Amino acid sequence: MAAGAPLIAAQAAMQLIGGIEERGQLRGEARALDENARVTETQGAYDAVDALRAARMQQGEDITAAAAGGASLTGSIGDMLFQQAVEYQYQAMSIRAEAGMRAQGLRQQAQGKRRAGDAALFGGVLRAGASAIEGVRAERSASRLEAAEARGRASALAPSGSIPVPRQTGPFTWSDSETGKWGGPARRSQSVGIR
Repeated sequence: MAAGAPLIAAQAAMQLIGGIEERGQLRGEARALDENARVTETQGAYDAVDALRAARMQQGEDITAAAAGGASLTGSIGDMLFQQAVEYQYQAMSIRAEAGMRAQGLRQQAQGKRRAGDAALFGGVLRAGASAIEGVRAERSASRLEAAEARGRASALAPSGSIPVPRQTGPFTWSDSETGKWGGPARRSQSVGIR
């Protein structure tokens, strides 16, 4: 089993490293999405300011045209200019709100990427553990198979119907290898030199 241990460890490490790399990649994508959300909000704010600036310029031209025509800015023309200003403000708020919603969507995607990255790391840990367990199981199975084959070879080499020979365990005692019983002083006929 010791010979397969480095291979088992390498396979488990590869699974773990794969999970770590996938997590890093997904976290990088999440950072990019967060940055895109920030840029989207900033761009929305600039677009809203630009829309208000263009609206004020248009109102200025309208006021200039009305004044050049001799119209008074009170009454219906004043109400119309006020209504235009309100509409321009709503337009700017709408631009900003739309940019905020797009940014929120990007942030949610980033959060999903982070969760997927954490899941990838956890999956890598699980795959590494499963790989190690499978490797140890296969190694044990192979060693059991080798031991069974060795026992089969040993029994094939032994003569069939062999009789167990008592062996001498010391100068004064002997044991029967089959029953495991111990006897008294060794007898000359039983000491055959097998230890």
